[in-house]
Amino acid sequence: MRYVSGRQIRADRERNKLPNKSDNADAIAIASYGVQHWEQNEAFIQGNRTELRELFLQITGLKNLRSTAINRLRSQLSFECPELQNQSLTRSWRQQSNNLIKT
Repeated sequence: MRYVSGRQIRADRERNKLPNKSDNADAIAIASYGVQHWEQNEAFIQGNRTELRELFLQITGLKNLRSTAINRLRSQLSFECPELQNQSLTRSWRQQSNNLIKT
């Protein structure tokens, strides 16, 4: 089994003038890329499947930990400072207004 990057497939799809964001076009682009570059090992992502899966699971786990920590901090802030629950914060460096706690 060989793996190819999404960026490479996107470039190949544009080069072959295939439509964007279509499952059928993606399947055709992947098959076409595989046939055109089958003899070129460097055209495919190097590494084994278990290594890629482990990296994916690490990223997913870190995202879940981040979400859990954010939700816990929001809950704690809501408990400790209920008067701030409906306040918005304006960041001068971003010029954007965000709610501190979304309910």
